[in-house]
Amino acid sequence: DGDLTNSSLGYVRQWIKDSARILAVVSLPSETFIPYGAGVKASVLFLEKLPKKELEALKKKDYSIFMGIIEKIGYDIRGRAIYKRNEKGEIIKKDDKPVIDEDVNLVIEEFKKFKGKYKLEF
Repeated sequence: DGDLTNSSLGYVRQWIKDSARILAVVSLPSETFIPYGAGVKASVLFLEKLPKKELEALKKKDYSIFMGIIEKIGYDIRGRAIYKRNEKGEIIKKDDKPVIDEDVNLVIEEFKKFKGKYKLEF
């Protein structure tokens, strides 16, 4: 998130706004990249490159941007899987396999709805 939140890097955010349509920002939990050796807070930025005239016209009006927050990635800070549990604390299974506790798929489904609502084609 450094480039998106650092107060001294406002020019980077401005360049992004001036160069592309911002479709979505999805915040990831800090443990997202733990299995790969990095414990950093990150967000995914979805941009669409447009022809200059189209981008200029878009900047003159308000448009919606999808904002998503993924809180559960399915594993802990050690990279161990976290499973969904019922009210008794028992691991929930589907097709005899434990169900991973994550909300990534929920955010994906919400983005698909957003995409359909605003007739985004990509």
